Amino acid sequence: DNLVLVKQTTGLLHQLGAHRVMLKLDLTRASDSLSWPFLFEALCQYGFGERFLEWLAILLSSANTRVLLNGEPGPSIWRRCGLRQGDPLSPQLFSLVVDILGRLIKRAIDDGILQRLHPQRPIQAISLYADDVVLFCQPSPADLAAVKGILEIFRRASGLRINYAKSSATLLHC
Repeated sequence: DNLVLVKQTTGLLHQLGAHRVMLKLDLTRASDSLSWPFLFEALCQYGFGERFLEWLAILLSSANTRVLLNGEPGPSIWRRCGLRQGDPLSPQLFSLVVDILGRLIKRAIDDGILQRLHPQRPIQAISLYADDVVLFCQPSPADLAAVKGILEIFRRASGLRINYAKSSATLLHC
C-alpha cells in the first residue's frame, strides 16, 4: 500500500508539473527507543481505556533481558522504553505512535507552516509504513527547515530518531 501511494503521489506531481522534494526517512532503532509515556499518552488520546493501558504497562514493564557472561546468565536488565520485538501487539502500537508524526505534518500544512503540494488539489504529503516515512514537500529552505523542526519535536516527545545515514532526499523535476 505504501509503495502504491508513493507512486501515485509522484505520478500526480509529475502530471501537474510540480517540482517537489521526496524525503525517504528511516527511523533508527524504532522498536527500542520509543518513549513509554509518549506511547501511553498517544493511546489515551486515541481513546484506549484505563484497563487496557494498565495491562499494557504490566506487559511492557515485565520485559527484561539477560546477557551471557562467560557462559552464565548475568543479572536482569529491565527495559524502560521501546517495544518487544516479536510481540504481536508491537507493530500495531508502533503504527499508532508513528501516526502522530503524520498528524503533525498535516497540521503544519493546515496551519500554513508547510506549503501545500498543490494550491488547488489535495495531495497527501506523507506516507507511513512501519519504520519508513516518505514525505513530500516544497523544495524551499523554509519548508525543509519546518520539516526538520517537526522531526525534532517528534524525536523529543517520542524518543524516535531519524537515521539520516539510511534516509534520502530526492528532488522531483516534473
